[in-house]
Amino acid sequence: MKTVSSDKTYDDLCKLLSDGEAIRKGKIMPYQIDLANEVVLTEFNSYESRRISEALLKGYEAAVPNLAEMLPGRNLVIVDFSASMSAQVVDNNTRRRYSSSCMDKAALIGATIAKATNSDIIRFGDKAEYVNWNMNSDVFSIAKGMKKSMGCTNLGAAWDAAAKSGKKYDRVFILSDNECNRGNTYASYMKYVKAVGSPYVYSVDMAAYGT
Repeated sequence: MKTVSSDKTYDDLCKLLSDGEAIRKGKIMPYQIDLANEVVLTEFNSYESRRISEALLKGYEAAVPNLAEMLPGRNLVIVDFSASMSAQVVDNNTRRRYSSSCMDKAALIGATIAKATNSDIIRFGDKAEYVNWNMNSDVFSIAKGMKKSMGCTNLGAAWDAAAKSGKKYDRVFILSDNECNRGNTYASYMKYVKAVGSPYVYSVDMAAYGT
């Protein structure tokens, strides 16, 4: 029997994790790879784990086209960059704290959806603004480039910015910890609906505060 060295095993594993063709055929979603990478970064710190993380990030990029098939049409991503989003990501089942913050995850998810579907991006805090981003950049650079500390949480400002633009969207993705004024938010949302149209809205709670 031929003995397989440890290095050879890691070589094969990294090759598999970054195999774009296999990832696309397997319909692997980016979030699945990101979750695996969080575990690797949180629980290990070694030559091998860094190699695996590098392979996973390559695999993440390769998985982006799979997301595009699910979300045709015109999409808008609204990302919360208020101060409360700096809280660390916590696994509610194990209470494990990961190295990333809610803001890090929201930026990465937002950049991934945008890159996959050519979406517009609005970032908000106490104010809101459209983000200029480069389609030729990788998702990690897009995520890093959009990050900006923007004070308190006013989701209504994002809906106001969308309404002012006059752009009609098929879907709107809201990535926030939901620490916002619900009354003002709903009023701003209804202004958008009446002025532009009624998109399907996905609200992703990044912190599960229960609001």
